[in-house]
Amino acid sequence: MELLAEYINKGRTNDGYSCEEWNNGQNGRSVILEKSKCREKIRKIWKENFDSQPQIWFRADGQTAALFFERKLSLPKNKHYLLKTKNQGNWEANGWSCEHKEDSEDPKKIVVSCE
Repeated sequence: MELLAEYINKGRTNDGYSCEEWNNGQNGRSVILEKSKCREKIRKIWKENFDSQPQIWFRADGQTAALFFERKLSLPKNKHYLLKTKNQGNWEANGWSCEHKEDSEDPKKIVVSCE
């Protein structure tokens, strides 16, 4: 199954991180990763510099990212185009300051980080 989206949030659990994934065979539902799988994902993506990483990290195509941030951060529909058409940019939603850029591993995806 293809991994459509990945999400890491610092600080929502006692040990500091939660991770979710969306696969193309799950009808848009996310799977919350177990702590060990989450730690493994964090090490793979962030290597060592955990403290300097953003509060929210998300990787997906622009369309999926726009829908995700509409649900999670109340991103207004009139800002969806930023994620769908621009390879990089900065924006704010519901008190969060976010930036996105093209994913270095997959140019069809973007990586979004928010503080």
